[in-house]
Amino acid sequence: MLKHFKVDHTRSQLVVDVEFYQMNLIRAVEQARKLDPELFIDGDDQLASWSKFAKDPLRAKGFWTRMLQAVFLGQNNMPEMDVDRQIGKTENGQVAMMFLPGSIRRSAKDDQLAEVVAITKQVLLGWRIIPIYGVVTSNKKAEKHTKEQIETARKNGENVLIISAGMAQRSYGVGDITRLYLCYDEGDSGATTQKISRALTPNQIGKIGRIFSLSFDPNRDDKFDTMMIATAQNYALRKGVEIDEALRRVINTVDIFACSPDGKIHIDPDTYLQQILDRNSLSRMVGKQADMSLLGDDEIAALATGNSDYSRMEGSAEAPEGIATLSNPKAPKPKRASVDKETLKLMDRARKVLVTIVEHLPYLAIMTKTSSVRNSLVRCNEVPDYCDYVTTEFGVTPNKIIDLFDRKILNYDLASLQKTAAVKKLVQ
Repeated sequence: MLKHFKVDHTRSQLVVDVEFYQMNLIRAVEQARKLDPELFIDGDDQLASWSKFAKDPLRAKGFWTRMLQAVFLGQNNMPEMDVDRQIGKTENGQVAMMFLPGSIRRSAKDDQLAEVVAITKQVLLGWRIIPIYGVVTSNKKAEKHTKEQIETARKNGENVLIISAGMAQRSYGVGDITRLYLCYDEGDSGATTQKISRALTPNQIGKIGRIFSLSFDPNRDDKFDTMMIATAQNYALRKGVEIDEALRRVINTVDIFACSPDGKIHIDPDTYLQQILDRNSLSRMVGKQADMSLLGDDEIAALATGNSDYSRMEGSAEAPEGIATLSNPKAPKPKRASVDKETLKLMDRARKVLVTIVEHLPYLAIMTKTSSVRNSLVRCNEVPDYCDYVTTEFGVTPNKIIDLFDRKILNYDLASLQKTAAVKKLVQ
């Protein structure tokens, strides 16, 4: 019926293909520790992390230098970190973008990000390094500033590396970006998706956005996992399919590679699904998605202490303020005027209890020989011995766990995926 508009059949050709790469940086850390054995070590915690890097980038200069040389220049005999080797070709005039931890200090008085940029310029000679953060530019001007810098780099025959922290995650469309480096720990699925989208702005037919998750242990790196699971949750809701099938379909639509000394290794969907389950990405997501605001103060306190009376709190004749939500989920919750450190610790312990509950629910489904987590809880509630076991283990009755799911405090999809993981492990 539209007379003045035509369908552009070539528009779909501009959709950007995407490839995901898992890159392990631990050898760069090991080389740097030969000169500084205490690098990235905090008491008993000897695991390297981007948050530790953000605390003192100058001390980590040896690591940062080696990492840049390996990733961008193919030096230091670490082929698993040589991006050109992983992709299979060298590209001149490339434009890459790197997101650093948001915790790195960046202000006029204490600008650690400026130190990182300065070191990067010393290492990557012949590259134009473009810092994007508040001291340099504003969100409103970031895109224009970047495009001007890229145009200058093109004239000078320079490669470009854009370094950002806390800026340019959205409303920033630079089609020249083809490689994206994620240099932070974990990360919210929504924020990671926004960052990844910076490499997916179309500017030519056949463009491929290559996303590199730079981690110190791929077995702990869940940046891609959280994004895949969140996408699967939305897909399952729209299509009316089970979450494990939705996740399998989502993973089937993307190319995921592990970086190795011999080049990239394609990870097949079943293997990647098992990796998601094995590296506890689901447990971390349970903790992140648990909506603590739906719990009353007394509920949080009871969960945090593992109090077995928690399941009987709603039966109290004179329930203290904050417990009303147990018997009436729609009852107004008391407002917390301010959250002090002790309250935050209490909420953190309660959150961990919720994670533990979800981690162990799949075994109830196996024990009760029921088809789903929910059915297993119903069955446990019907059988006194099962009910006592659950209440003793978790401090919560099966009925109360069902209530946590019904009130959307816990996510049933994630519990179902945990069940899939448990069944596979037992079969193996």
